[in-house]
Amino acid sequence: MACTKMDDQNTYLHVLLLLNIIAVSSYLQFVVPGVTEADSSPVHVSIIDSVPYPYWPNRTVDGNFSQNIRACLHTAALTSISEAWLRIDLKTVRSIKYVKFWYRNDRGSPFGNTMRLWGYSIRVSNNSDVPPGSTDACFTDNKTHILPTVIQEECKKSTRYIWFYQTHFRDYFAPMLEICEVLIYGCETGKYDPSCSKTCSHCMNNETCDIDTGECDYNGCALPGFESPLCSACIPGIYGRSCQLRCSDHCYNNEVCDPFFGNCSKCADGFQNAKCDEQCDGGYYGKRCMFQCGDCLDDKACNNINGTCPSGCMSGWQNTEKCEIPCRNGTFGVGCMHECSGNCLNNETCDKKDGGCRNCDPGFEGHLCNKTCDIGHYGINCQHVCGQCYKAEQCFYTNGSCSGGCMEGYRGDMCTESRDPDTLYVAVIAALVAIIVILIAVITVPVVVRNTCKKRETNSQINEVNMYDLPYEKPESSEYNVIFAQ
Repeated sequence: MACTKMDDQNTYLHVLLLLNIIAVSSYLQFVVPGVTEADSSPVHVSIIDSVPYPYWPNRTVDGNFSQNIRACLHTAALTSISEAWLRIDLKTVRSIKYVKFWYRNDRGSPFGNTMRLWGYSIRVSNNSDVPPGSTDACFTDNKTHILPTVIQEECKKSTRYIWFYQTHFRDYFAPMLEICEVLIYGCETGKYDPSCSKTCSHCMNNETCDIDTGECDYNGCALPGFESPLCSACIPGIYGRSCQLRCSDHCYNNEVCDPFFGNCSKCADGFQNAKCDEQCDGGYYGKRCMFQCGDCLDDKACNNINGTCPSGCMSGWQNTEKCEIPCRNGTFGVGCMHECSGNCLNNETCDKKDGGCRNCDPGFEGHLCNKTCDIGHYGINCQHVCGQCYKAEQCFYTNGSCSGGCMEGYRGDMCTESRDPDTLYVAVIAALVAIIVILIAVITVPVVVRNTCKKRETNSQINEVNMYDLPYEKPESSEYNVIFAQ
């Protein structure tokens, strides 16, 4: 009968163990009765039926889920004890997810059952020393409510030892622990996920990663270029299947490129293509490379971002930053430093690059129209030959007029009209007559003057004779008449 009762109890306990394992999803359960070791601070010893009964710590890992104190650990109630602890040794480092334990429940009330547990903590370590501080704790009770007798707390750590630690006391003069059974769930190191089927190989420290998500510890990722802690995506600014390619620095507004293909949503000014890793084609700049450069000196490309010309402007353009303003009318050349000749036909402005004219005003020639026609030529493009000017240099280069008259036999402003032969003969006769008249005048005038003078002299002599020698009546044939007749 006793054996049957014991078998039923064992069956119940194994079913309970199975259910608890299932309740924590598919994580591994590391406590193995008869294999897993437990240690504690000094234990309490009762006298039962006149026999000492110590409450050893191995009762917490024996597979017995009874919550009667006889099946549990009970640490000593001594005034010399300032801390009570239970340590479970997993024999090797494991990745822990949960710690679940059963506390005594035979004290008559929920409050009484767990009042000595208030303020406890669960700690971890990789050596057998009691962890010194709360930094090693994965759980600490805040003493704000009555604790249940079956407790499950998350403890996401990679560790060998699990500690239950108590320094508080309530109804007695020493801290105590009265834990009946402990189960610890997790994965082997280097594995994660409830199925423990995923590895931590993506981590630099591939022995451990977050048991739920696979996040790596402070050591980061196994491969450069991946972003910690998950190491499943590239670091911002890196792209590609192996996160080995660097994004262009020219995505718009310093945005991060696509982590798979390296494409930008759009490019910063001055850059183009999907990855924004090429400057604008020569001669273009700015947003989406849609603006055309000005005329930079020596045909150099303008700045691909703002369109400025680094070395100045080409001939024909004012020296502005972008060389987009042509020279003012009447000026030309590099920096618009030269003035046009002013001799372009019909007052057209000269070419702003080299100062040339399409056609020149009459009297000028050359590309710049700054040279007058050669002697003997005049008019548009100096294509006309001067007439028979008296002197060749007296032909005016604009219209061919002769300022000093014409050669013999020609007439007109331009000395291009020849004279008629009859007219010439008359002119010659007239010229000869004029010469003869002039000669006669030259000969006659002195004779007349001389005779006039003689006459005056004779008259004077006659007057003297009349006064002193002659009678009042003249003789018919006096010598005075002879003199006068001469």
